[in-house]
Amino acid sequence: FVYQRAFLSEGTELGDEILENNLYWNLSGDSTFLGYASLQQWADRSGKEMVQGRFAGQYADPLIASFSMEDFDPARIDPESFVSLRPEAGSPLIDRGLDLKALMGLDPGNRDLVGTRIPQGPQYDIGALEYRR
Repeated sequence: FVYQRAFLSEGTELGDEILENNLYWNLSGDSTFLGYASLQQWADRSGKEMVQGRFAGQYADPLIASFSMEDFDPARIDPESFVSLRPEAGSPLIDRGLDLKALMGLDPGNRDLVGTRIPQGPQYDIGALEYRR
């Protein structure tokens, strides 16, 4: 995970954070999650990844463009050419985001992290970068 600009790993405890409608993936493909047999089991026991009483998390390969840590140097990010972490065609991130304004009264704005108009499709994408159609 990335949480408050830090990577979380095994043994990290989460407190009162609200986690809703995120996509999780382990590069090894291992489907266990934070000591539980699955993301669903963790959600059922923790109450996290639930939206209006239903399980909203996903455990799947996000199909995002590859990245290196250099990609995250703000001085080097060019919004026109930045593709790292952007969903690729067929990604389960595409059109699976929450409508934050309708559900929570939060206005997400009309552009993603690098200035792409959002949403590009019928719904918002999960994540900070929208799939470009």
